[in-house]
Amino acid sequence: MQTHAPPPTVAFLTARTRRSWPLAARWLLAALAFPPAGELAILAVNAVDAPAPALVGGFIAGAGIGAAQWLALRSLPGAGARLRNRWIAGTASAMAVGLALGAALVGYRTGTGDLVAMGLVTGAVLGPVQAAVATTTGVLDRRSAALWAATVPALWSLGWWITASAGIDVERQFAVFGISGALATAAVGGAVLGRLVRRSNP
Repeated sequence: MQTHAPPPTVAFLTARTRRSWPLAARWLLAALAFPPAGELAILAVNAVDAPAPALVGGFIAGAGIGAAQWLALRSLPGAGARLRNRWIAGTASAMAVGLALGAALVGYRTGTGDLVAMGLVTGAVLGPVQAAVATTTGVLDRRSAALWAATVPALWSLGWWITASAGIDVERQFAVFGISGALATAAVGGAVLGRLVRRSNP
């Protein structure tokens, strides 16, 4: 039976990228998953305007974002199938719960302050879940994981603030912030996470 392997150049570049690109750069690339993940969520639920759409939209967006983030993490120590499964499932589930709680807290309003608060709540659920996954798989030690858990809420608030301030049509009640917020939070988050990973794995 004949199998089709990727072209040698593609395979070489993929392997080289995983080896040579720092985590911060790979995390920044993962930000490109935010727009399509958010669009898929809105296609599925139309708008985050009630508990059920928030849960479903958050899960769909979280699954796409979690998968992209895992691709950025997969060359790290301990980043095998266990990290893949737990990171993607954990990110999807935490975003579903966090978005449902945050959106309900602000009454599904889309003012800048409302979105910042919603992001804070979403991140407050997501951060500890990702930190727990990183700890149990050996990616981060406990102290570094605690710092990551505390960083994520601030990042998600920042992402929504940037998106709302950029004039994006946030009245459509998206499940996740746009590319401007995603790139900014990924730049900061990637730098923080890269430092934490180096400290945990000297």
